[in-house]
Amino acid sequence: MAMSDTCFEVMSNLGSGVTHYSYLKYDAADLSLVVDAMYSLARFGILQSNIDRPAEGWIVHASNNIVIGHLIEDMQADAEDSACESIAGIAKHNVRLGQGIDALVKSAEHKNALFDAIAQPVMHARLQKIAAFISKQ
Repeated sequence: MAMSDTCFEVMSNLGSGVTHYSYLKYDAADLSLVVDAMYSLARFGILQSNIDRPAEGWIVHASNNIVIGHLIEDMQADAEDSACESIAGIAKHNVRLGQGIDALVKSAEHKNALFDAIAQPVMHARLQKIAAFISKQ
């Protein structure tokens, strides 16, 4: 297994963990540190998977898709609003996450998403809910 595969596997576990621990009311500032680790793993995985070193803007956009996709894909349907609110709270402490959510919302509105994950109706609806909670903060 390549190191990038390991990074993406760990990141998936962290994404599920952040969602799970947000249900348990862990502090958003503390969970923000885990999100920082996810962004670092995403960046490493992207760089290792793309030998030609893509442009920085592409790396940032891909990192946002990967990290935010992992955060929103494992939400329990019956606790979706609570999880979306928790992720919005984490974004309050994590500028990169907040900017990433904003960028993905704008990208999805223009049908400009790099990856299909955020374009899926359920994922898109969750992203919109998170953005709505952020705007209320």
